[in-house]
Amino acid sequence: MSLTSSRPSSSHVRSLRSSGDVAAELVARCWHLRGPSGRVHTCSIYRPQAPGLLLRISVGGDCLKSKRVADIDIARTVADEWLHVLTETNVFEEVTEPVDRCSG
Repeated sequence: MSLTSSRPSSSHVRSLRSSGDVAAELVARCWHLRGPSGRVHTCSIYRPQAPGLLLRISVGGDCLKSKRVADIDIARTVADEWLHVLTETNVFEEVTEPVDRCSG
C-alpha cells in the first residue's frame, strides 16, 4: 500500500513540540494497537526539519517511544519490528479500522 501524507492532529503537534520537532510533517501512520487500558497506540513516521525521519509510538499526545532513522525503508522495517514485539505479547490487539500501512 502506498504512503499518503496527511496533516498531523493537534495532539501530534503537541508531542512533537516537546521533542523539538515542531515543524515535523506527518508522512504516514503505520499502525494502531489497542492496549490493555483500551487506549489506542499509534505508530507514525514524521519528516522533521533535521535530516532523516522520525518514527514514533504515541498514545493521545504523549510520545512513548521514538527513533530517528535514515529513510522510509528503515522506518517501515522498525515499525514492523515494533508491531511484531507488541502483538506477540497477546496484550495488544491491532485496531481493525482502515489505516495507512507502512508496508504492503
